[in-house]
Amino acid sequence: MTSVPASFIRAHTRPERPSLVPEVQLLVAADVVALWEAMAVEQGRTAQEPPFWAAAWPGGQALARYVLDHPELVAGRTVLDLGAGSGLVAVAAVVAGAGRVIASEIDPFGRAAIPENAALNGVSGIEPVGDLLGEAPPGRGRRPGRGRLLRPDHDRAGAALPGGGPRRRRRGARR
Repeated sequence: MTSVPASFIRAHTRPERPSLVPEVQLLVAADVVALWEAMAVEQGRTAQEPPFWAAAWPGGQALARYVLDHPELVAGRTVLDLGAGSGLVAVAAVVAGAGRVIASEIDPFGRAAIPENAALNGVSGIEPVGDLLGEAPPGRGRRPGRGRLLRPDHDRAGAALPGGGPRRRRRGARR
């Protein structure tokens, strides 16, 4: 896994308060093209993907807002923020009282931004990890039990949003 210095993230972003979650600060790109070019220089090659992590996407803001407004969904639970970007939803989950937060992000620059955004918001306990698709979350078996999966950029945002996510089965019900 490629490592990106925290100093790179701080040098190429600025703190901003997303409109739907003004109580959270997030390091975002002032100029996405300039950031993309700086990423290519840092990697020593042409950057493959745009810096999707360096924006407060509306889906992530909406999910973070919902988690903050309904902390009972994550309180004391293990939360997996899949496609975490720079950790907006992960930060909201910690603020809302999650017991453990795993922030999965495939972009090494996004993974480097997650602890910076946690520190900016005065929270700790977020575990940035790489690609988890096809694997169990760190420290867990294949069946995650009583955790929450938060997916801000997908059509089904885990079980957190009303009407979203898989329906819960009754105990003993057939599949």
